[in-house]
Amino acid sequence: MYSTWSLLSVTVSWPRGCESDLPAPRTSTSCSPPSPIPGRLRRIVIGPRGRGLGRRALELVLEHAFGALCAHRVWLDVKVHNERARRAYAAAGFVHEGVLRDALLTDGVFESLAVMSVIEPEWTGRER
Repeated sequence: MYSTWSLLSVTVSWPRGCESDLPAPRTSTSCSPPSPIPGRLRRIVIGPRGRGLGRRALELVLEHAFGALCAHRVWLDVKVHNERARRAYAAAGFVHEGVLRDALLTDGVFESLAVMSVIEPEWTGRER
């Protein structure tokens, strides 16, 4: 039997001048190596699908970003054809900003990426 896993990669934006006061991003053994860019969580793999684990993990990432890290904006990109992920991100409060056309080359085929973000006032003002 095969398991399917979800993939999440987000970038956190802090207010100017705040970066030096914040702890360095941390990763666990289930995450990719730390990004050379401060504030960027490169990748988290979560699974199996269908149990709400991805939704909860995304919520925890956003709580940490907007709480402990004082982030103003969190953004991500997702393959345009990945409707399931796009719906999950929208349900978490992410707003579609646009498309990076033919931005990713995978197995010799170019793929477009949708850019989505959520900003702190939207996150704190959301209905739960």
